[in-house]
Amino acid sequence: MNKKFLSLVACVATAAQAQIFTTDVRTVATDSSSAQSATRLFLDGAFSSAVPANQTYNLWFVADTAGNGVPTIGVTSGSLLGADDRVLFTDRVDGDQPGSTAGRYRRQGASISSSVASGGVTETSVRNSSVFVYLWNNTDNGFNALALANGTVPSVPVGTQFGVYNMGTFTVPEVGNAFWGIDQNVNATQFTVVPEPGEYAAMAGGALVAFAIWRRRQQRSNA
Repeated sequence: MNKKFLSLVACVATAAQAQIFTTDVRTVATDSSSAQSATRLFLDGAFSSAVPANQTYNLWFVADTAGNGVPTIGVTSGSLLGADDRVLFTDRVDGDQPGSTAGRYRRQGASISSSVASGGVTETSVRNSSVFVYLWNNTDNGFNALALANGTVPSVPVGTQFGVYNMGTFTVPEVGNAFWGIDQNVNATQFTVVPEPGEYAAMAGGALVAFAIWRRRQQRSNA
């Protein structure tokens, strides 16, 4: 058999193994692939007057493979995702949407890499997981690059804000792309990354030392 043909077959097989599935994602008025596009990504919670997130803001798409939700309240850099959660891919508002449309997103044919199936997470659990969209109040160019396809989470600075929306569980078709609809408004200031417990103790200790120094100076000046 022709060696070039065998090489081509091998490349196709490798490519097929490199991804679990592909999906289309859009901000929509209702959760339907035929629904009209809608403005859903905002920088605060006052949606009637909020500023839509522009093309510099970061998005993560995260699989909750155990169905137990994702951490939000009191989340730290070290607890940003659970052990079963995986970053499927990252992007920027507004994806591959034509033109520049703040608050909207579209990505056609996003590839979900097989590398996310690791550390006890299987490809089947990824296929059957709930998918959360994270809108970060963050425009750092390197932020998304650090959220690797295998779920590695970057060291997110304390005070960084983000919003989360559970898009639900989706059927992955045998042929063609899945469809994920962001059909509810997402607020980029909904949650805030807080210091680790040890950092709180260090800050409290530092405050006590500063107070002791100030008090001693006051005592000397009054002597």
